[in-house]
Amino acid sequence: MSRLFRVVRNLNRLPEVWNAYRKIENWYGLTLRFLGMNNLEYPYQVKTRDGLLLLVQDFCDATTVWTVWCKEEYKVSQDAKVIVDLGANIGAFSIYAAHKSPSAHVISLEPFPSTFKKLVDNILLNGLEKRITCLSYAISDKRDNRTMLSTEFGSATNRLLEVGDTEHQDTLEISCMKFEDVLDIIQEKVFTRKVDLLKMDIEGAEHEVVPSLKSSDLSYVQDLQFEYHPSGSKDKLFDKLVTSNFKCIEDDNHAENYGYARFVRR
Repeated sequence: MSRLFRVVRNLNRLPEVWNAYRKIENWYGLTLRFLGMNNLEYPYQVKTRDGLLLLVQDFCDATTVWTVWCKEEYKVSQDAKVIVDLGANIGAFSIYAAHKSPSAHVISLEPFPSTFKKLVDNILLNGLEKRITCLSYAISDKRDNRTMLSTEFGSATNRLLEVGDTEHQDTLEISCMKFEDVLDIIQEKVFTRKVDLLKMDIEGAEHEVVPSLKSSDLSYVQDLQFEYHPSGSKDKLFDKLVTSNFKCIEDDNHAENYGYARFVRR
């Protein structure tokens, strides 16, 4: 009965379930895991109808795959040549982007060690190591080492702590780079600094990173899609991008200062 209740409660997700059916070979198993059904086994290997594989270790990983592949939160042009994935997590978006844009090179940043291993494993599982460059870094406004919160509730809850925050016990030290360093890596890899798509899901650190971005560096970005979180005002993020010659073409607001936005260059 509890399963039926959960299904009824999620009827508004029927378009996403249809996408799951169209795209995922073992769609039913992924759907049950996304709905949080109990007593389901992990790890679980998701197989797309195009033959791609994604190994998910827990409910959080299943949600990440669902958001990218079934909800289709991020829009990827088949003509993109350079895609940057900040907060790559287990690689669901990086693999999706490489599939949607067959000529693209993807730069994927994921700082949390165990999640980075999942990212690399999924890239290798699909033979995409030549097209997806994985870097174990967080994006920040400085090149330094930072403290990251580490929790037992899944990779999506791991986040950079503010400098001086010593209240948390479950932490680890990770390395950070600036966005201009990412541009240097792109230049080295594919001989351009142009970024066709910048995807960002960095669990609240966007309120630190976006305001610090130089307009000259942002000028290389054509399409910026990101999740914003309630650790700051979305208005400040939006104002920064508008003054950097972007326009907002989508704002899916879930709650105050929490949602998904897409900005494209004017």
